[in-house]
Amino acid sequence: MKIMKYKSALLFLLLACCLLAAALPACTLAPLEGERASMERAAAVLENGQNILREKLEEDIASLEKTAARGSAEAAILLLRIYSSPPLGAILQLPPDSDSEVNALNTLKLLGEKGDLAAQRYLADYFRADDETEKCAGENARQSFYWKRLAAGQGGQQDMSQLGYLYLIGCGVERDEEQGFQWSLAAARLGQPEAQFNTAYCYYLGRGAEVSYYYAIYWFEQAGRNGSARARLSLADLYTSAPPPYRDYHKAFLLYKEETAQSNAADAWVGLGEAYERGRGVKRDYRQAALCYEKASRQFHDLGYHYLGHLYLNGQGVTKDLDKAYDLFLSAVYVENWGGARHHLGDMYYQGLGVNRDYRQAFKWYMEGAEQGYHGSCYMVGRMYELGRGVDKDMDAALEWYRKAAADENDKDGKAALRRLKAQ
Repeated sequence: MKIMKYKSALLFLLLACCLLAAALPACTLAPLEGERASMERAAAVLENGQNILREKLEEDIASLEKTAARGSAEAAILLLRIYSSPPLGAILQLPPDSDSEVNALNTLKLLGEKGDLAAQRYLADYFRADDETEKCAGENARQSFYWKRLAAGQGGQQDMSQLGYLYLIGCGVERDEEQGFQWSLAAARLGQPEAQFNTAYCYYLGRGAEVSYYYAIYWFEQAGRNGSARARLSLADLYTSAPPPYRDYHKAFLLYKEETAQSNAADAWVGLGEAYERGRGVKRDYRQAALCYEKASRQFHDLGYHYLGHLYLNGQGVTKDLDKAYDLFLSAVYVENWGGARHHLGDMYYQGLGVNRDYRQAFKWYMEGAEQGYHGSCYMVGRMYELGRGVDKDMDAALEWYRKAAADENDKDGKAALRRLKAQ
């Protein structure tokens, strides 16, 4: 009877050990002394570009392969880095289609599937595409997502944050804003600044969660305290654009001013300039606005150029200077992607401000602004088609561009023109 009890107890203990082993991530075995020396030499070659003889490199590789076979993700990663390095591949005289890199990759994948966190993280980075056009499409992106999901499942806040971001933008996986929000929120609660920022934006824009300015403010504040400058700027933007009772121009002004002192960020100078120009949270002061925009433009900020050009165009806070305004708008053209500066250049040619009136040049700039989605330019393109200024008269084209202008709920001119043409 006692023997049966002992056997039952032993069986229970063995089962518990098996369950515990299955639940724990795979352990990376410590390399032996000689293997450690080979790993250190290989790392030095990769990191510092130190010269190494082919014979010595092959000796270290053989040692690394043994270490990797014993379960060392660190050794497997070094092998993969060596085989994927063109300079070291040249030393080893590897053919272009060598299986060495594939074998090293398969070893690392095996370790990753067994739960090795270092392997999972490296593989997620390894498959992340450098080409922007393929960054979130194709097999590499899917592989990167797969390994990041495994890594995030082990509870690391950075991995959880990155997985949430991949879900939010649909990178390597179909976009799932609810999953993105949940992973971001989980990492945010662990104190991860990027996750806190993403969580705030989810609440701010209603991505994967209901819009909540209260929680958006809370998480922007948390991320800002953890060193995120863009969270502090986003909080200032929220205070500027949110509806009452969350709108607070004075808080926004103070945040912009504080950020200019802390980071000298161009976005902060633009925000501070807008506050001075529009009298939001501070007494209106065009001169101070111009100084802020000047500092932003020195950092090649499109809105710094654009807004400063507008002040020179109207002589607000600066001596009116149409040549200076033209130059600033032209500078903005090279860095903007929303069409505002192009629209103002169109205005200058259309009205003959600082340049000879030239409807063809005006149409060119308005069309470029319209193609970038600027609704004011859409209206002017329609207007020029209707009047035949700078382009052949074309009422169908005019109607089409007026429709595009009217798509902006605030574009009264586009809506009025659309009604007028439809009534004819």
